[in-house]
Amino acid sequence: MFKISVLFFGSLLYSSLSIATPNDDIKINEYKIGVAHIEHTSAKLAGFLPRFFERIGLAANVNVTVETYPFKRSMFLLQRGLLDAHFPFVYSPKLKNSKLPYVFSTVSFAKVNFVLYTHKNVTVDINDLTKLTILTALAHVDLFDFDVVAVHDLKGAINMVNSGRVDGLIFADVVIDPFIKSQHLSNITRTFFHRFEVKALISKGRRGKDIDAIISAGVSVMKESGELARFTDRWSRDYDDWQLLQPLVDFE
Repeated sequence: MFKISVLFFGSLLYSSLSIATPNDDIKINEYKIGVAHIEHTSAKLAGFLPRFFERIGLAANVNVTVETYPFKRSMFLLQRGLLDAHFPFVYSPKLKNSKLPYVFSTVSFAKVNFVLYTHKNVTVDINDLTKLTILTALAHVDLFDFDVVAVHDLKGAINMVNSGRVDGLIFADVVIDPFIKSQHLSNITRTFFHRFEVKALISKGRRGKDIDAIISAGVSVMKESGELARFTDRWSRDYDDWQLLQPLVDFE
C-alpha cells in the first residue's frame, strides 16, 4: 500500500519545521523518502523520480511515503531525522561516510554524465582546470579536487557562461542540455568531465539500515524484471558529444 504525496513548500515550511523534533513524523512501519525537485529538469524527468521510488517500495513489498521537496529542503529534513532517505545524490569515492551526517545507499541506481560547459572562447585542458573559474551546484562541490564556486541557480549559472562572465559550469547533462537547447545558447562548448554513480542518501542508525536494505531489495527486483532499465534509461544515457553548431535533436 502506498501513500504518495507531492508537496510544494514555501516560507511557511521553515517556520513550521522550527518547532518539529526529529522523527516526529516518522512511523515505525512506514518509511519516508524525499525526492528532490531539481530546477530546470524536464517535466518528464521531474515526474519520473517520485514514481521510481514508488515502484521500488512496491517491489520490496513495504509501505513507503514518497514526498517531493526542493533539493536543499530534502537534505535538511534527512539530517533532522524527518526522512529516512533522500534521492538523488551524485556519489564519489572521495566522499567518506564517517565524516558525513548520513550514509550512501549500498546500491547504485545508475550513472549520470557530468559535463564541463565553457564559453566558446575559453581554452580547456580537461586535465588541469585550476586556472578556470568554474561553477557547480552547492551539493556537488566536494566532488572535485580543484576549486569551484557553488551556485544555487543553475539557469543563471549557464547564462553567465554563455555571456562570458565566468569560464564554465560543471553539472549533469540531463539537466543542462535541455535548457541550452530550449534557449538556443550559442556561445557554449561542451566537454565530457566524468560519469558518476547515482545513489540515495540514507539516515544513520537502525532505520537507515532498514531502508537501505529495502531500497537494495527493490532495485534488485526491478533489475531482474528489466523495469529498472526502463526507468533509468530516461536520464542515464551514454555521453553524446554534440555541440551547439551542429543540428540538434530534441531532448524530449
